[in-house]
Amino acid sequence: MLDDDRLKVTGPGGPASMPPEVFPTHHWNAGVLGSDAVLNTITGRLDSVQIIRRGEEMVPVNGTMAPATRYAYTGALTNEVWYDSQGRWVKMEFSDKSGATISYVCKSCRGNVTASQ
Repeated sequence: MLDDDRLKVTGPGGPASMPPEVFPTHHWNAGVLGSDAVLNTITGRLDSVQIIRRGEEMVPVNGTMAPATRYAYTGALTNEVWYDSQGRWVKMEFSDKSGATISYVCKSCRGNVTASQ
């Protein structure tokens, strides 16, 4: 809810207030790439992050291999996210509590471009 130009969020840890332009941690919006904080959708808290460009890689996109740019989240969150040349999310990887790697790959990537890389 927006109140007094602040986003009011209630999560498991209670209420929190943050800037309305904060991006949630769903990773679908490439606009997050310029951010230094994200709304953690699990905790409802504002998490400080650095998002570091790691370079181009080939990843599966719509049934074929295509170039995408890899970014690493560091700080309060750690994961890897890939966006294609149109700014669409195409892949994500992170480690679970046991240390196993979890990978999400877009099988049918569509959507609007949300940010330039």
